[in-house]
Amino acid sequence: MSLKGENMEGLDESKDNKENIIIYIGSTTFSIEKDIISLSKVLSASFTNDTEIKLENISIEDFNIILEFMKLFHTNPKEDIGKNFSIFQDTTDWRNEWIKTKEKKVDIILTYSHYYDIHSLFDLCTSYIAYTIRQKSMEELTELLQ
Repeated sequence: MSLKGENMEGLDESKDNKENIIIYIGSTTFSIEKDIISLSKVLSASFTNDTEIKLENISIEDFNIILEFMKLFHTNPKEDIGKNFSIFQDTTDWRNEWIKTKEKKVDIILTYSHYYDIHSLFDLCTSYIAYTIRQKSMEELTELLQ
């Protein structure tokens, strides 16, 4: 399949001749290193025999958010958060800064991290939600849940 003339938004130039996977979302094409895609069990399973994947039911904006996390995590991996919420006070941890800038979309990010089986992103989202709930008073929680 030729990529000439197509919108190549999100295209990564591979400097090390690493194998790239082509992802299509509508008419937008992404070329992403296979190592980065491997953070998602679902996407990894999709390219076992192919080097091209067509995604549906995700917007380009939301995919770019997921991809941004995967690239950051690939270059700077971190251990699972678990119940260690101290990262949300640590201004040197990139995950803290990243999730706070995405706070209004954390529910959508959580859904896609679960759908695409990106454990590190799912862990970050669920921990952030738990941390946020722990910071609220009983009155604030009652109001939030009504």
